[in-house]
Amino acid sequence: MDVEFRKSISFEAFALLMDHTRPEIYGIFRKVDASFTPEINRMMNETFCEKMGALSLSEVRDNQLMWAHYAESHKGFVVEFEPTHSLFTSKGVGPDDLWQLHKIGYANERPQTYVIDLDMRAILLTKHISWSYECEWKHFRPLNQASVILQESPLPVHLFDFPPECICSVTFGALMQNEVRAKTEMVIRSNEKLCHLKMFEMQLDERKYELHLRPYGEHITK
Repeated sequence: MDVEFRKSISFEAFALLMDHTRPEIYGIFRKVDASFTPEINRMMNETFCEKMGALSLSEVRDNQLMWAHYAESHKGFVVEFEPTHSLFTSKGVGPDDLWQLHKIGYANERPQTYVIDLDMRAILLTKHISWSYECEWKHFRPLNQASVILQESPLPVHLFDFPPECICSVTFGALMQNEVRAKTEMVIRSNEKLCHLKMFEMQLDERKYELHLRPYGEHITK
């Protein structure tokens, strides 16, 4: 601070002046920052995708669109995880840590965040309202912690180990091929670490566009 300026105004008066002008200065910074926000968000997303992986989970297992999009039109299966397992809860230092399991929020507008008050959670955990049927949760991990990396095209596949005890059940799709279903059942029953798993299967309703969950192997009574 200039010597003559310090003589002409006390520190207390200067601090009071700064307190009064801080909102105006902050507003100027936000206006300048806003012009760079779209490009900054794009660069951050690209960088994040190169370094981080996300496990996407859902609260529901009877949604028609989910089975069509992510389980080869009912030919695949659903794995149920225990959300309170330490795999999802003990990696962070607080509730805001990205390594924990986080619920996705849905909105009509993109989150507006700025460099001076950057909110990574808003960027990473917000999707358009049209995706709300997924009821999604995300779990992030650095890609360099992957157990196995498969060099596939166009992008490598990163596989992570997880403890068998964090799995609760497996649900077979309504149109899963018998051979694939039998092999999957054999893998589960022959592994003592998976003996606790419950097995279910989905059934297509004959009259309505609905799915019905039933224990695997249970006979249908009409």
